[in-house]
Amino acid sequence: MKILSWNILADIFASYKYYTYIDKSYLEVKNRYKLIIKWLKKINADVVGLQEITEPEMAIIKKKIGHIYYVVVGYHNKAHWRTKENISNGNAFLVKKTFGSVSNAINVKLSMNGNRALIVNVNNVIYSCLHLDADDTTLRLQQMTALLGYLHSEKHIENASKYVILGDTNEPNNSIEKLVKEYNYTFNKTLPTNYEEYPMVIDYVFIKGFKSIKTKVKKTDKESILKDYGSDHTPVISYIE
Repeated sequence: MKILSWNILADIFASYKYYTYIDKSYLEVKNRYKLIIKWLKKINADVVGLQEITEPEMAIIKKKIGHIYYVVVGYHNKAHWRTKENISNGNAFLVKKTFGSVSNAINVKLSMNGNRALIVNVNNVIYSCLHLDADDTTLRLQQMTALLGYLHSEKHIENASKYVILGDTNEPNNSIEKLVKEYNYTFNKTLPTNYEEYPMVIDYVFIKGFKSIKTKVKKTDKESILKDYGSDHTPVISYIE
């Protein structure tokens, strides 16, 4: 199966004050979402996990490709990553209607600040989509530990043997990698997925209970990524058997 994880950059954060090195037209939502929808269609994944999705952008995605995908969204608490517009952002799963159906969607709280992970069951595989906090490795480890603890607690997830965790870890060192290995998850190290401060690998697809994973990320750079993808993160594509 083909899996896509992608932080698509919430419109509330697509501000010139953060991206002064690029023409403002590339930050306009109508231009960015033309690219995002184009890539979602081109990649044509069976299961898509998106981060930094907001209600206005979710409406665009449903309108453009809702006939292809089932859509499930789980937002962080409004107090988390607050903006002056007070617009929530969160995680979403898109599941191709020809691939399977979604059951038992849960939006799990990972920390007291309101960060949440979206968990769904698709064809008896447990998928989790997350976006860990920026700027604090200790908090990110706590959040990932909370998710792993939830997933592997018998009272929460019964009779599950296959797991996929995907998303933006915001962690440029290997601390998250070490943690998931302790729970017997595997993954591929890829090319950088974000270039905001320097080239970083912070977006992942972790698997457990499968035979193999092959993950692909295209090479890009700080100036090209927004022009080519409409986001400051590259799509992370994994083939899982």
